[in-house]
Amino acid sequence: MADTEKKTAKYRFLVDTIKEKIKNGEYEPGERMESENTLSEQFGYSRQTVRQALSVLEQEGLIERRRGSGTYISSESRRTPRGNSIAIVTTYISDYIFPTIIRGIEETLTNAGYDLTLNVTNNHVEEEARILQSLISRRVDGVIVEGTKTAFPNPNVELYRRLEKMGVPVVFFNSYYRDLPDSVYVVTDDRKAGLQAVDLLIEKGCRRVGGVFKSDDMQGHGRTRPGFRAPERPVPVNAPWDWPKDIPKRKTWPRPRPPG
Repeated sequence: MADTEKKTAKYRFLVDTIKEKIKNGEYEPGERMESENTLSEQFGYSRQTVRQALSVLEQEGLIERRRGSGTYISSESRRTPRGNSIAIVTTYISDYIFPTIIRGIEETLTNAGYDLTLNVTNNHVEEEARILQSLISRRVDGVIVEGTKTAFPNPNVELYRRLEKMGVPVVFFNSYYRDLPDSVYVVTDDRKAGLQAVDLLIEKGCRRVGGVFKSDDMQGHGRTRPGFRAPERPVPVNAPWDWPKDIPKRKTWPRPRPPG
């Protein structure tokens, strides 16, 4: 390979490498880049080759050179044209309310001209991590998520933040993660649902109410704590495993009997 061809291959490799870092969120808009000397040492290229690569990136609007200050990632660097690939991430597919929800999502996206892919975590955070890493590498255009074990701290929050840095919109449904307080989500009013359930049972003459709820998602907690056990509902609830502080325990309330 001639020297000119080698030089061309080097500067193109550097251009592509920096572009990849911008797309993956390793460089943030407005962030100051390494100096020419540092890049030259990191890649083993001459400063002339580095300068040529930076000139290409500047012409494409991905970086800005500020005299006396350095080189910065452009604020417009992430604004790439949107495609039509939407990923759905859900805990299950065939159980409970999920078939109806997924059909609604599919119908809406298909009618709008989007392609969709369906991913299932089976309520395992490890599988959620694998799926998110795949979506990041594939550069999808949007993600619709039903969170995994949303009542607990989620170890994959940084992956969601990485999607955000890449400019990929994420919408949660059913619940969301408290560690992502600014996230967009579509949920039901679980407190109101709990209150309505208790009201209906009171109306039917029930005076001792038992409740069985999921403990690993926000929906179960929402329906139990502010709903079923709301102080304004004067009905004892047989849930001795987790009493709220503002409702006193009463030893006269019957405990659930084991079956048999």
